Amino acid sequence: MVRRSPLLRALLVQGALFNFFEQALITLYLVVALRTLGMSTSAVGILLGVGAALAARLSACVRRTVWWPSSWGSP
Repeated sequence: MVRRSPLLRALLVQGALFNFFEQALITLYLVVALRTLGMSTSAVGILLGVGAALAARLSACVRRTVWWPSSWGSP
């Protein structure tokens, strides 16, 4: 099915590349935080948790700026 659809193939490749590089960046972040900055594992966990909580809170506060045609129905 994916072989027949160029759109699905492009989405599959894009998703795989995004996940690969995101995981590489997170791994690099952890290595730098633990070794270079000398942070403890607890401090890194708390920092990541606070960052995730702030991201969730701020995403709820952001006003929608994406154009959505009314003919598509409710998003």
